Amino acid sequence: MRHAVSIALALVSVACGAAGLSGSASPTSSAQTPSAQTPSSLPAYPQPPYPSAASAARTEPGASPTSCSSPGPPSPLSPVSTSDRILALAKLSGSNSLVVRDITDINHPSTATTVDLEANRAIFVGPSQLSAPSAQGLDLMPLSGNPKRTVVSWCGGIWQYAWSADGTLLTYVVESGFPQSGPPWTLDWHLVAGGADRLIGHGAPSCHCDGEHDLHYSFDLAFSPDGRYVSMVEDIPGGTDMQVRRLDGTLVSEIGSNSFNPAPQDFTTVGVWDGAGLYFRDSKGVEVWRDGSVAPVLAGVAWTASAASPAGGQIVYALEGADGLHHPNLLNTKTGAVKTLSTHAGFGYRYLGPRYLWYAGERNCAAADICPFGGNVPTGTTYILDIETGIESESRITQVLDVWPHGL
Repeated sequence: MRHAVSIALALVSVACGAAGLSGSASPTSSAQTPSAQTPSSLPAYPQPPYPSAASAARTEPGASPTSCSSPGPPSPLSPVSTSDRILALAKLSGSNSLVVRDITDINHPSTATTVDLEANRAIFVGPSQLSAPSAQGLDLMPLSGNPKRTVVSWCGGIWQYAWSADGTLLTYVVESGFPQSGPPWTLDWHLVAGGADRLIGHGAPSCHCDGEHDLHYSFDLAFSPDGRYVSMVEDIPGGTDMQVRRLDGTLVSEIGSNSFNPAPQDFTTVGVWDGAGLYFRDSKGVEVWRDGSVAPVLAGVAWTASAASPAGGQIVYALEGADGLHHPNLLNTKTGAVKTLSTHAGFGYRYLGPRYLWYAGERNCAAADICPFGGNVPTGTTYILDIETGIESESRITQVLDVWPHGL
């Protein structure tokens, strides 16, 4: 996710096995631009769950704060190695183990290693390293999961984080004052570069109140593919905000109220980069931000999730149908053309390289289900879709946390 994120948001093999993919073909705001300033089994559903970004690393009200070392200078960040492999961090059917799968040849995938790690927002930092939040802050580790070393120390837990493509820059958001003080709690936005950890801004405050499963909830933190900007697109119970900053931390544009309990019609949500454009949803539909200017893309379209192709030029997004289920669609960002990808409803879209898409099926909540927030539940069936041919097959993959490379 700006992806959040953002989100949120793990190995490959298809049900048909080494014989390859088989199956039937599927049908196919005004931005404020201030001058530069000095910075002071299956995934839970709906996606992303609240509070997905804080997860187990954050303490609950009334609990004793987790004991950890005092925040200090971050560990040095080195450029990542290069590789032609396509890797997926995932879980497979019949096992709760996290694995790294080599899916360079998707018809003949193999397990590179089992990962000694809980599936807690772990992502790739290059083809030979992973990172994941811990009670101590943020850890870096080889693909096996050990040994771990803390690169950023933060006792309260990392809310959300993202790496630059070369692994030399890290951005993260933490929640200050929770649970020691009352709401609203502050979201502090940091940028780690050159051996220094700087506070570059603040997000809309968190309230930990009703509305955690709002339809357009999202928190997406990301670096632009061209390496010029870092962005935060946030829509949580308590506030909504979209900021784009330069790598020195100075603010380029901010859209949204960044205030406690915003008006329902005033929001920015579900942000994703493609090339030099940051695509996001607001009350007018889907728009794109480029170098301080905002232009409409899909007027009136209320996408609820999005994923950009690592090769660029495509964004898969979810649209809720009259049946209340979410259906995958494809936006060609070069031509503006859109098309429906599958007759199956689903969530958790992940590109497995530039050609294939993984997602989990969903169905409406039935009377026998436990659905405290209403909505939908996973069917237990997952899919791999060949975007070029429209051929779709059931997959052995039950959860995908991340795929490397993040861009081609």
